[in-house]
Amino acid sequence: MADSTALDDLPGIGPYFASRIVKHRTELGGFYCCKEQLLDIYHFDQEKLSAISDLIYVSKASIKPFELWTLSENELKLHPYIRDWKTAHAIVLYRQSYPRDSWQIDSMAKVGAISPELKNKLRNLVIAEP
Repeated sequence: MADSTALDDLPGIGPYFASRIVKHRTELGGFYCCKEQLLDIYHFDQEKLSAISDLIYVSKASIKPFELWTLSENELKLHPYIRDWKTAHAIVLYRQSYPRDSWQIDSMAKVGAISPELKNKLRNLVIAEP
Protein backbone atom coordinates (compact mmCIF):
# COMPACT_ATOMS: atom_id res chain seq x y z
CA MET A 1 0.00 0.00 0.00
CA ALA A 2 3.08 2.26 0.23
CA ASP A 3 3.43 5.06 -2.28
CA SER A 4 6.50 5.52 -4.47
CA THR A 5 8.00 8.09 -2.07
CA ALA A 6 7.95 5.63 0.83
CA LEU A 7 9.29 2.83 -1.37
CA ASP A 8 12.07 5.11 -2.65
CA ASP A 9 13.35 5.36 0.94
CA LEU A 10 13.98 1.61 1.12
CA PRO A 11 17.62 0.55 0.72
CA GLY A 12 18.55 -0.17 -2.89
CA ILE A 13 15.15 0.73 -4.34
CA GLY A 14 15.38 4.30 -5.62
CA PRO A 15 12.84 6.09 -7.81
CA TYR A 16 13.01 3.62 -10.73
CA PHE A 17 12.12 0.52 -8.72
CA ALA A 18 9.71 2.47 -6.51
CA SER A 19 7.67 3.43 -9.57
CA ARG A 20 7.95 -0.11 -11.02
CA ILE A 21 6.68 -1.62 -7.73
CA VAL A 22 3.68 0.72 -7.68
CA LYS A 23 2.95 0.04 -11.36
CA HIS A 24 3.21 -3.74 -10.94
CA ARG A 25 1.01 -3.67 -7.83
CA THR A 26 -1.60 -1.64 -9.71
CA GLU A 27 -1.56 -4.01 -12.71
CA LEU A 28 -1.94 -7.02 -10.42
CA GLY A 29 -4.73 -5.42 -8.41
CA GLY A 30 -2.51 -5.66 -5.33
CA PHE A 31 0.18 -8.04 -4.13
CA TYR A 32 -1.70 -11.20 -3.27
CA CYS A 33 0.45 -13.76 -1.63
CA CYS A 34 3.94 -12.83 -0.81
CA LYS A 35 6.88 -10.48 -1.10
CA GLU A 36 8.29 -12.75 -3.79
CA GLN A 37 5.84 -11.27 -6.27
CA LEU A 38 8.32 -8.40 -6.47
CA LEU A 39 10.62 -10.80 -8.34
CA ASP A 40 8.21 -10.54 -11.30
CA ILE A 41 9.47 -6.99 -11.84
CA TYR A 42 12.12 -6.74 -14.55
CA HIS A 43 15.63 -6.65 -12.98
CA PHE A 44 14.27 -6.96 -9.44
CA ASP A 45 16.35 -9.85 -8.11
CA GLN A 46 16.62 -11.95 -4.96
CA GLU A 47 19.44 -9.75 -3.64
CA LYS A 48 17.23 -6.67 -3.82
CA LEU A 49 14.34 -8.55 -2.19
CA SER A 50 16.56 -9.83 0.62
CA ALA A 51 17.76 -6.29 1.35
CA ILE A 52 14.22 -5.03 2.01
CA SER A 53 12.41 -8.19 3.08
CA ASP A 54 12.44 -7.32 6.79
CA LEU A 55 11.15 -3.81 6.03
CA ILE A 56 8.08 -4.72 3.97
CA TYR A 57 4.96 -6.83 4.32
CA VAL A 58 2.08 -7.78 2.07
CA SER A 59 -1.25 -6.35 3.16
CA LYS A 60 -4.29 -8.07 1.79
CA ALA A 61 -6.52 -5.18 2.83
CA SER A 62 -6.64 -3.50 -0.57
CA ILE A 63 -6.60 -6.50 -2.89
CA LYS A 64 -8.84 -6.26 -5.93
CA PRO A 65 -9.94 -9.75 -7.10
CA PHE A 66 -8.82 -10.59 -10.62
CA GLU A 67 -11.80 -10.99 -12.97
CA LEU A 68 -10.27 -13.94 -14.86
CA TRP A 69 -13.65 -15.41 -15.75
CA THR A 70 -15.25 -12.25 -17.16
CA LEU A 71 -12.55 -10.08 -18.75
CA SER A 72 -12.30 -9.83 -22.52
CA GLU A 73 -9.23 -10.96 -24.46
CA ASN A 74 -8.02 -7.37 -24.70
CA GLU A 75 -8.41 -6.86 -20.96
CA LEU A 76 -6.78 -10.20 -20.10
CA LYS A 77 -3.66 -9.50 -22.15
CA LEU A 78 -3.05 -6.33 -20.11
CA HIS A 79 -2.49 -8.39 -16.96
CA PRO A 80 1.22 -8.78 -16.15
CA TYR A 81 0.96 -12.56 -15.82
CA ILE A 82 -0.80 -13.04 -19.16
CA ARG A 83 0.56 -10.26 -21.40
CA ASP A 84 -0.06 -11.87 -24.79
CA TRP A 85 -2.97 -12.33 -27.15
CA LYS A 86 -2.47 -16.10 -27.56
CA THR A 87 -2.88 -16.85 -23.86
CA ALA A 88 -5.77 -14.40 -23.47
CA HIS A 89 -7.48 -16.00 -26.46
CA ALA A 90 -6.95 -19.51 -25.03
CA ILE A 91 -8.56 -18.46 -21.74
CA VAL A 92 -11.60 -17.04 -23.53
CA LEU A 93 -11.88 -20.19 -25.68
CA TYR A 94 -11.72 -22.30 -22.51
CA ARG A 95 -14.57 -20.29 -21.00
CA GLN A 96 -16.62 -20.72 -24.18
CA SER A 97 -15.93 -24.46 -24.41
CA TYR A 98 -16.54 -25.64 -20.84
CA PRO A 99 -19.49 -25.22 -18.49
CA ARG A 100 -19.11 -22.50 -15.91
CA ASP A 101 -19.15 -24.93 -12.99
CA SER A 102 -15.92 -26.50 -14.29
CA TRP A 103 -13.97 -23.25 -14.67
CA GLN A 104 -10.83 -23.80 -12.63
CA ILE A 105 -7.20 -22.83 -13.06
CA ASP A 106 -6.02 -26.44 -12.79
CA SER A 107 -8.51 -27.50 -15.46
CA MET A 108 -7.30 -24.78 -17.83
CA ALA A 109 -3.74 -26.05 -17.42
CA LYS A 110 -4.79 -29.67 -17.84
CA VAL A 111 -6.34 -28.96 -21.26
CA GLY A 112 -3.37 -26.80 -22.31
CA ALA A 113 -5.11 -23.43 -22.28
CA ILE A 114 -2.42 -22.05 -19.94
CA SER A 115 1.13 -23.07 -19.16
CA PRO A 116 2.14 -24.71 -15.87
CA GLU A 117 4.09 -21.55 -15.01
CA LEU A 118 1.02 -19.35 -15.54
CA LYS A 119 -1.08 -21.82 -13.55
CA ASN A 120 1.26 -21.37 -10.57
CA LYS A 121 1.17 -17.58 -10.84
CA LEU A 122 -2.62 -17.45 -11.17
CA ARG A 123 -3.00 -19.68 -8.13
CA ASN A 124 -1.36 -16.90 -6.09
CA LEU A 125 -4.03 -14.39 -7.10
CA VAL A 126 -7.42 -13.78 -5.59
CA ILE A 127 -9.71 -14.76 -8.46
CA ALA A 128 -13.25 -13.36 -8.51
CA GLU A 129 -15.98 -15.96 -8.61
CA PRO A 130 -17.35 -16.73 -12.09
